[in-house]
Amino acid sequence: MAATIHSATLKSPLLYRQPDGRSADIPPGPCLVESLAGGLTIVVWGDEAEFSAVVATKELDEALAKRDLLFSD
Repeated sequence: MAATIHSATLKSPLLYRQPDGRSADIPPGPCLVESLAGGLTIVVWGDEAEFSAVVATKELDEALAKRDLLFSD
């Protein structure tokens, strides 16, 4: 199955948990969003797409509902 990657914009920071357990924010701005298996989504951001985080798809759905995340495609 081919991956579907969406261009999006975060309007406010999105909290995620780093692999070491610390909390961090995905900053507002442009990003790429790709759904993964198991109810997870990867978000990629940065000037050169140098940062990424895996978050629960449910969290992104909530951000979409609040219009904190907007797909551009």
